[in-house]
Amino acid sequence: MKKLLLSSLVILSGCTLDSNNEMQNTTDNTITNIQQNIDKLTELDQIISTIEDEKTSDTELKKQLEKLAYMANENSEAMLYLASLYEEGDIISKNLALARSYYSKSSQKNNTLARYYYALMLIDGRGGETNHKEAKELLQTNIKDNHEQSTYALAYLHFIDKDYQKTINILSTKKSIDSPSSKYLLGISLLEQNQNIDKAIELLTQSSTEKNIYASHALGKIYAHGKHGQLKDPKKSFFYLKQAVQDNDPNALYDLAMLTLENPEFIDNDYNASIEKLIHADKYGNKFASFEIAKLYDQGNIVKQNYEKAIYWYKKSAEKGNNRAMYNLASMYANGDGVSVSMSDAEFWLKQSAQYGNQRAIELLK
Repeated sequence: MKKLLLSSLVILSGCTLDSNNEMQNTTDNTITNIQQNIDKLTELDQIISTIEDEKTSDTELKKQLEKLAYMANENSEAMLYLASLYEEGDIISKNLALARSYYSKSSQKNNTLARYYYALMLIDGRGGETNHKEAKELLQTNIKDNHEQSTYALAYLHFIDKDYQKTINILSTKKSIDSPSSKYLLGISLLEQNQNIDKAIELLTQSSTEKNIYASHALGKIYAHGKHGQLKDPKKSFFYLKQAVQDNDPNALYDLAMLTLENPEFIDNDYNASIEKLIHADKYGNKFASFEIAKLYDQGNIVKQNYEKAIYWYKKSAEKGNNRAMYNLASMYANGDGVSVSMSDAEFWLKQSAQYGNQRAIELLK
């Protein structure tokens, strides 16, 4: 949760003392100090403290949330905190539209943090439509106020908009690139602009070492295909792609599977391990994996030919709009590969393939 720092609350931890009297005196002083600090809390601090106290009863929690909502009519910090509650959904029901609304209201009262979190929601469209133009304006305002996180967010926004030179300009002005994410953004942007390739590879390598899976994935692809002036190195590619799949990134799983199909010695010639990675890649959203699985079972060069499985995976690929899968289904129904010959089904899939732009299908239907 994006907790606000309570302005005066001090949490003291006890320590073991040799004397019982010293322990009692320390305890008494601690209680007195805490009470004095509580007395100094603002009303909002006290509300937040009560809301976040696990011992608060449901009745009292409801009462404090009502106070917070009332205060959020005018107080920008209350708006910010209530927005964070709606965004996280741990204490109250998640409502991204309300979170976005309260961040917006707070940002209009010149709240730097609210501007930042509102900009993030505008970037990815949580709680409403995306609005990159407004997000840029908010982040630029924060940067003038020396808000460090907004600098990275603006660089990221330019990055996803493929304005790589602006990403480079922003991150290159920083005295040091400390975070793995910043190193990744700058490294990829330099590669995209074909600038300072050695520096780009160095940044990506550092980012990967610091557990950034996107940097690992990028390096894995670079060494798999020998891109950006680097020598093709399947072993290096395998090393980095193994790191990239740790969070089940579907595209990294796909790339690792394809690498091991071409270099089976990395997996002790266990092609089933490659297929399992392709299955997981498909499960987590990669749109190419199902077609590759279908081809493996259709062709039967690497694994035992299985037309039934091939048709199953071609159909899954066709559902994702793959016109080649549609074309191959048409061929299988026309030839009776694993199914009864059905010219009507063959014609259906051929027309589907043509509709999705397959030139061979278009020519055959003329």
